[in-house]
Amino acid sequence: MARSPGALPKIFAGTHTKTIDAKGRVSVPPDFRAQFDNPEQGLFVMRTVTGDKALDVFEPEAFSGFVSNSEQVFSSEAMDSAIAIFGSAQKLRLDREGRIVLPAEFTEFAEIEDEAYFMGLGRHFQIWEPSRGRAKREEAHRKTTLNRETISLPLAGPGGKVS
Repeated sequence: MARSPGALPKIFAGTHTKTIDAKGRVSVPPDFRAQFDNPEQGLFVMRTVTGDKALDVFEPEAFSGFVSNSEQVFSSEAMDSAIAIFGSAQKLRLDREGRIVLPAEFTEFAEIEDEAYFMGLGRHFQIWEPSRGRAKREEAHRKTTLNRETISLPLAGPGGKVS
């Protein structure tokens, strides 16, 4: 589903807690699924490289942006990045109900058991163990509040133009 000219940009926002069923399936929140351009292409999921116990989730087009950033394969830094990103990632398919099955490797890494906490990050989203995800969100809010003077966010003015 291609976005029409002038349409709002894709934004994954908010948080959602979803139960993991007995077969290991978890429903991607409808608000997030509504942002997918081509849900039939699936999603790329990887262990985050931020040091947190969370999973980063990207649509294929967004994930492909990492390829151009890893083309210097002979530098050790680029090789480490490629291994961390592509060696960790898996392409997951959504079923007809919008559910994915998180592989054991991912649930073990993020310590996810019965519920998954989806957190929007703008152009992609993360999946957390719920108590850890809520704590991270609160920590980020506290830090952002303390540093609000140094944060520059463009604000839309009349007519939707960024000032």
